[in-house]
Amino acid sequence: MKKIVLIIISFLFLTGCNSQKKQELNLPNNLLKDTKGNILFRVPLHTNNTGKEQKGMSIKNDSINFTHVYDIDSKVYKNNNDVIDWKTFKNIFNNRENEEKVNFDEQSVLSYNCYFEDKNNFYMYPTFSTTFLMIKNKNYNVLGGSYLKINNQIYHSGIKVDSADIKTFKTLRLRNEVDYYRESIGMDKNHLYSGNTIMTYDTFKRNYFSNKELKNKYFNEK
Repeated sequence: MKKIVLIIISFLFLTGCNSQKKQELNLPNNLLKDTKGNILFRVPLHTNNTGKEQKGMSIKNDSINFTHVYDIDSKVYKNNNDVIDWKTFKNIFNNRENEEKVNFDEQSVLSYNCYFEDKNNFYMYPTFSTTFLMIKNKNYNVLGGSYLKINNQIYHSGIKVDSADIKTFKTLRLRNEVDYYRESIGMDKNHLYSGNTIMTYDTFKRNYFSNKELKNKYFNEK
């Protein structure tokens, strides 16, 4: 009797595993394809996320699964299958030229998973967001670190740097004096930037206090 029970349990377990394998097929570059031919874009569900499902996405197995992209231009959600060319969909840092510009040794896993493209469009996953974005124009430029210029806008890890002066914005690679790790910060004629926000003097003093040239230029009154 025990043998029969064990055989039944083993059969159910194997059947469940096989059906789970059939349910979705892992593809490169964060993509999954289910048995119905739908393409899902998957990213880890980090603690900063709200964990609440909303339009165009669902949560499963500690991951966010995007069934739709949000078209920034038309402000409309579009089914992945109607937009993404999954044969050419790739992380932009798979490109050697982009990888060299970005100083890849300082890239975090999070920022690495922010920017993608296919033969038609550009895609962004803003860090800790619950929306997968699409930009039709592929006119982008890797600036350094997690900074990109896209359609005359500056982004850091997929988040727009609203206060950036586009004409003078660039990146500067500095050694952080807290942990001696080299990292890229943003700068324009008016401000230094930490991520997508203007760098405060406290942040500068804590991390780059020996850089007198930058202090005199941006925090001379301090």
